[in-house]
Amino acid sequence: MGKIVWYFGGGNTRSIYGSGIVKGIADRMTREELFEKTRCIIAGSGGLVNVAGLVSGQAEIPGEVCMNDLQEGFVSYWGAINRIFRGFAKKAGMNFEVNDGPNCVEIDQLMKSLRDRGMNYKAVEKCPVPIKGKLFDVKQMRITYLDLRTDPERILRQGVSISPYFTSKEDKIDGEALEPLGVEYMLSQMRPEDKLVGVMNYPPLKGVKHSLKRWLESNVGEEVYPGIGEIISKKDEKFRREVRVIKQLVKEGRALLSHPPKSDPTRSRTTDRRKLEITYATGERNSEEIVEFVRNAEN
Repeated sequence: MGKIVWYFGGGNTRSIYGSGIVKGIADRMTREELFEKTRCIIAGSGGLVNVAGLVSGQAEIPGEVCMNDLQEGFVSYWGAINRIFRGFAKKAGMNFEVNDGPNCVEIDQLMKSLRDRGMNYKAVEKCPVPIKGKLFDVKQMRITYLDLRTDPERILRQGVSISPYFTSKEDKIDGEALEPLGVEYMLSQMRPEDKLVGVMNYPPLKGVKHSLKRWLESNVGEEVYPGIGEIISKKDEKFRREVRVIKQLVKEGRALLSHPPKSDPTRSRTTDRRKLEITYATGERNSEEIVEFVRNAEN
């Protein structure tokens, strides 16, 4: 009997789309049914937060945290500008360190919000299906997948620690920022009779503005972890290839890819509650299609 391999991506506050998805799934499907139909769950960055809420029976928490707790102080545009300046100054031979600058995103605030709202990490540990968190090992310079159930709070923190935007003392950081989707790994987790459900928090389109952002990230990131810049610079090209693979699976009826429309108002550092609510509601609506696909997957 075929089962579902799930993929939940990140995107900083854009992950609010996935928060709506998991809330909609939880409203339409019991956890027992979800686990019975699931082969494994793969997630990266903010997708890990959404998955933790889903499997713990607290699907409302990720959305509440994003819309209510991260409005003040979570995103710092000054921090982004400061780190970009430091990265290029160091590249030019000046005595600057990127990590001495202020953080662009406050991961500590996110983790505190999850604790304050009572995220049940014990329930995550008891999840009966594997939850593979996508991380980047900064010592070995490679993507690795760790089961969230083994140490939920620590792996979640590692998974959302975005280089070069947040100074992390961990030896593993956000793999989503370096590995766009990880289609090869997804396919390795699927049996021939299985199907894939992919949740992306942004449309699979990359414009000039995004290319500039990626160029800045690759140059600044290189000054934090030597060797990482080239990996980041190749992300968009790999992303386009992987999207084509998933779209082919969709044509074959073996996959469903869910994402917000191009007109979606939420961007990666949006904290405007009104915009976040729109994106969240879109995710809740789109979850209906996902649940229908999952229930029909064995047919």
